[in-house]
Amino acid sequence: MKLIFFLLSFGIYSAVFPFMIICSSGSFYRIASSEEKKDIEKMWVRFIDAAEKKDQNLLKMLIDDSVLCYFCIENTRAEADEVASLRNDGRLFESDLYEKKIRIPADHFISEDVPLIFNRDMIYRLRNAKTHYIFRKISGEKYFEIIVTTTEPGEFHPGHEGGQHVFQFRQSESGYLLTDISTIP
Repeated sequence: MKLIFFLLSFGIYSAVFPFMIICSSGSFYRIASSEEKKDIEKMWVRFIDAAEKKDQNLLKMLIDDSVLCYFCIENTRAEADEVASLRNDGRLFESDLYEKKIRIPADHFISEDVPLIFNRDMIYRLRNAKTHYIFRKISGEKYFEIIVTTTEPGEFHPGHEGGQHVFQFRQSESGYLLTDISTIP
């Protein structure tokens, strides 16, 4: 997985296309084909438009039942305080975050997290930054990962490595549904 992001971050993907990595879990990755890229780009623009407008009805059609989002667990002061309190009291361990809190129900994600994540600056970056489309198959299900360079290397200070956001969409009968948001690093 890290190899993919390393290659993508340096634009090396064009030198090794078509490029596939088979993982021990039985999943594999590859750069999206031109035809796949057109379809997923349309969906991606539709998703960004819905997030920018905070169109809750359209977002409900584009988001799975829940979204795996680690940074959503503590993206408000109240949430951060709750998690800190649970950790301090010994009632929450890192493994609990992945089992109990990391899956954010769609309605909560749309009402609470979308406004925080998809602010004006983020929307601008998502529309204008370098974007890569990765096809992924896990246990027979098809996914697309959209990897967006949201912070360029050196943007904040010399030596800063930059950063990317990864948006994972699962193919369903009704189209692609957001299932996961993560960051690199």
